Amino acid sequence: MEKLWPLGLIVPVQDPTPFSAFSPAEWPESLARVHREGYEAVELAITDPTKLRPSELGETLKKASLKWIAVTTGQAFWKEGLSLSSPDQKIWEKAVNRIKAHM
Repeated sequence: MEKLWPLGLIVPVQDPTPFSAFSPAEWPESLARVHREGYEAVELAITDPTKLRPSELGETLKKASLKWIAVTTGQAFWKEGLSLSSPDQKIWEKAVNRIKAHM
């Protein structure tokens, strides 16, 4: 039976997440470990994409032979209070702009 969705793990890049055992400080090494353990894909936990170098992410993913299938943004809520469901217009606008930066 063909897999429709690759098996992967969450790796935090900037801030810790309770959904991953990996440390953000060691994210490049974590990607290599994910691949060594037989996984095909990764979900990157990224708080603020404007503080990253996309080329570094791409190169590290390629080196680890992993597909990037999703991004986790929940740390922006816990760290900065950003939420797309906030009734506060300013917080909502910041959350929308952050999601656009992720894209």
